[in-house]
Amino acid sequence: MKVRIKQRIEKRKRKNPRRLRLSSRRYARDYREHSLNFFSGFLFLAVFCVMLYGGFRFKNWVDSSGCLVVKEIVLEGHQYLAKEEIERVIRPGQIIFFYTSGRIKRLLRDLNWVDRVNVFFDFPDKVVLKIKEKQPLFLAETGEGFRVITESKESLRMVKKITPVFEDFHELPDNKRDEIVDFLSVFRKKGDQWFRSIQSLRWDPREGLIFKMNHYLIKWGEIEEHEIEPKLRYLGQILEKLSDAKKFPEYMDLRFVQKGEVLVKEKKEKGAR
Repeated sequence: MKVRIKQRIEKRKRKNPRRLRLSSRRYARDYREHSLNFFSGFLFLAVFCVMLYGGFRFKNWVDSSGCLVVKEIVLEGHQYLAKEEIERVIRPGQIIFFYTSGRIKRLLRDLNWVDRVNVFFDFPDKVVLKIKEKQPLFLAETGEGFRVITESKESLRMVKKITPVFEDFHELPDNKRDEIVDFLSVFRKKGDQWFRSIQSLRWDPREGLIFKMNHYLIKWGEIEEHEIEPKLRYLGQILEKLSDAKKFPEYMDLRFVQKGEVLVKEKKEKGAR
């Protein structure tokens, strides 16, 4: 049997010696590749085991030594949420790497006011949280009390008294409420100083938006974004002229600005008839 096999091999060598050499080279190359893959897999497994073991040892060392355990959390950027309310949710005492932005945001999710959190580590035991809150637009009077309406049309619980207050906001249709929120968002961007002076506002079906300022009313009219800048310009000019004349308005009607008309009712002095 062995003689027959040797004879066949010799016959193949004589018939096609080049093919036999190529087969031997291919076998050697495949063998090297398989050996290299096996060695790479073994090396990866060994490194993983070492890292896992080192991680457990490091954690045990941190727990036993108290090193890298957070002792102080500094809060920055919060304006509406009370510091005590945040500290009830996030407390020191954990390893510093526990305080990731994703985990912090999940912990603060029930507070609803947090929009974004940036976490900064001040090694070895201090964490700084820079909190960006959702921006309130106005305080809405609803059937269940007051709610804060944001620019993104969210309704949040009131954590702090803010102005302006929108009277009877809940009685408006949904589409009208959305239009008003969009309009006031643009209004604040174009005239922030005016917006911060508004104490309260309401919607009148005939007269449109009505702003109550500190000492006078503004009958704004319909909610058209392209009218914001010209109306604010008129307001500034009128108040400047009244101030020069030492007069004060009771209300200003801006509904007819597009026709070049602004109605101003001056406030009567005390004792005047």
